[in-house]
Amino acid sequence: MAHESNMNLYTLPASGALSQYRGVTVDANGRAASPSAGTPVLVGVTQNASTAIDSAVTIALPGSITKLEFAGSTMSVGERFTINTAGRGQASTGAAVAGIILAGSSGTTGRINTVLLSYSLISTT
Repeated sequence: MAHESNMNLYTLPASGALSQYRGVTVDANGRAASPSAGTPVLVGVTQNASTAIDSAVTIALPGSITKLEFAGSTMSVGERFTINTAGRGQASTGAAVAGIILAGSSGTTGRINTVLLSYSLISTT
């Protein structure tokens, strides 16, 4: 079961529809947005879904223990992960690390795990 604790939260307007428990960045207009390939900074993980541009989206910032949706891959507790362009967690294959898995495991796309978000400057893959 996924848990959340010690969260640092911040609310931003959304750039459009965003899913809950996905990684986001900030676009040039100061809105929370889905990451794109090569995006230099992961801001955090959405705590609620947004349905339209400028709707409020609350984000768990680095240092938070939060839930994150994962892409389909085999991962387990203690493994490092990164964020893909859909905002889902996936295995980290290089230096880009968004955090570590604290509880849960991944296997199918859409699985929710508890993670500790890293303070590292990362780029999406």
